Amino acid sequence: MKYRLLEMLACPACGGSFEVEVEARVKRAATVAPHSRPRCALFCARHKVRLLDAETAEIAATCPTCYQEEITAGRLICSQGHVYPVTAGIPRLLPAEAAGTSHGKDGRATSQVKRRFEFQWEKWGQEERLFGQTDAAMADRLVGSYTASTIDEHFYPGRLVLDAGCGHGRYLAGFAELGAEVVGMDFGNGVDLAAAHNQDNPTLHLVQGDVTRPPFRSNTFDLVFSFGVLQFTPAPATAFARLARAVKPGGFFYIWVYPRQGWLWETSQRLIRAVTTRLPASLLYCLCFIPVPLLSIVPTYSGTSLRNSSWRQCAQVVWDWYSPRFQWHHTAAEVSAWYEQADFAPPTFLEVKIGAVGRKKDRAPC
Repeated sequence: MKYRLLEMLACPACGGSFEVEVEARVKRAATVAPHSRPRCALFCARHKVRLLDAETAEIAATCPTCYQEEITAGRLICSQGHVYPVTAGIPRLLPAEAAGTSHGKDGRATSQVKRRFEFQWEKWGQEERLFGQTDAAMADRLVGSYTASTIDEHFYPGRLVLDAGCGHGRYLAGFAELGAEVVGMDFGNGVDLAAAHNQDNPTLHLVQGDVTRPPFRSNTFDLVFSFGVLQFTPAPATAFARLARAVKPGGFFYIWVYPRQGWLWETSQRLIRAVTTRLPASLLYCLCFIPVPLLSIVPTYSGTSLRNSSWRQCAQVVWDWYSPRFQWHHTAAEVSAWYEQADFAPPTFLEVKIGAVGRKKDRAPC
């Protein structure tokens, strides 16, 4: 964790600002590209100085050094006294539900979803292909079918991007290569895999947090990107609204969620998932390899089948669909209403159904 990250963070419990108690830190030989120079505007966490009208040349001169320092262990303490650990260089800002310490129906289901995705990254997180695509191919889509109708490669240099639900970090390097400073957040241990894959990138930050209680200040990011995440939360509309607060006025919010299909498909899948989500993870893992040939008949949203992927890669698609307790399906009308209620312009729907990108309203230039 870099000091720079503190300007973006807020306590997920109360919204308060953080101070950091450093227990260990290391220096990395990293340089910051000109288009990614630090943009702290509120305060300098490294020097504990507010920057409103008091920024000095001496403080600004130390910004490159700040990007080279990594806090590997410590604690974040918010203004209301809530405390969160920093371990392995990652702040762990999980509310009780996602951390697995909350009881009740939703708490247990949230914990199950977290464990199932952690199991998925344990089994498939080191694969060269994810859902049949390489990391490079997925990164190409960031200025291809995902956001190109609204956002092109010229948008990213110097921008601040949040990948909300980054998993093991498949898109993070792509955003960074486009010139953005990027924060990856996930509520499972995929963030540790993402850290291992991107440890030499000085403008990439990682946070363990939950999209239902995003630990970020309002009006912070130029783009919030959440691909295939909201449908696995207890209340996707609520998660959307809370993430939307982190988008700057004039900034963009991209999501992709599962589309709602016909009644026969929806009913049959609910019945199957009522069984599969209750199976032990090790048993379901073995069973996921059996129906792989059916992916050549039943289309997948990722296009994954034995025509373009290995048997093992196809099994991941089956796992991803049948393992997590929460799974919601939505219509374009529902998603449009989310954007409208969060004070965004009507969204543009993209090639990947239901993928949408909308711009937060403002009166100033982006």
